[in-house]
Amino acid sequence: MRLNTTDVASVLRHLPAAVRAALQQEPGRRFLAGGFIRAIIAQETPNDVDLFVTGDDAARALAKELKTPTPAVETGNAISIDGHAYKVQIIHRWTFATPHDCVKHFDFTVCAAAVWWDGVAWDSTCDAAFYSDLAAKRLMYRHPTDPEPGGSMLRLLKFAARGYVAPPSSIAAIVARLAQRPLAEARICADIAGAYGEHDDDGVGAIAY
Repeated sequence: MRLNTTDVASVLRHLPAAVRAALQQEPGRRFLAGGFIRAIIAQETPNDVDLFVTGDDAARALAKELKTPTPAVETGNAISIDGHAYKVQIIHRWTFATPHDCVKHFDFTVCAAAVWWDGVAWDSTCDAAFYSDLAAKRLMYRHPTDPEPGGSMLRLLKFAARGYVAPPSSIAAIVARLAQRPLAEARICADIAGAYGEHDDDGVGAIAY
């Protein structure tokens, strides 16, 4: 399923020009996905721009293209760049061969959307329930293969603070995944610290360059 053309146009209009240009340099290999798309379509204020790529080298190359006078900060999850209209986060902990692979990785339907340049025009994809769940502000958990349910629980709590509601089935599914993990507090904390999407890196262990 694709986003409607009006929404794609709105997302692109709000996206910093430098980011749009950078996406067009690598058709189908650099993609915008997640919270920025959701926020623009829902008429919310975006926190940041999450960009996904095909590998670590690709992430560093993109960071160089988007550099600003403000030094970039690298963590185990992403390279973060200030100085654009929104903070840009180039995710390198999780990399994907295609935008469709990336969208499969998102835990909630309301974040499962991506936009990219295909070499001729802008293209997009989203979860089949993206629009209906976004309209209802409903947090439907998608049971991703990502083994970090602690991150999903953290995002659920952040979304709840914005008025989104998770049905009991979603909460139960996340709790069930947590129960399958080692119960050591360190492991749960690591899950939460590894969250991306709406998560803001705290800079612990960060590298500035």
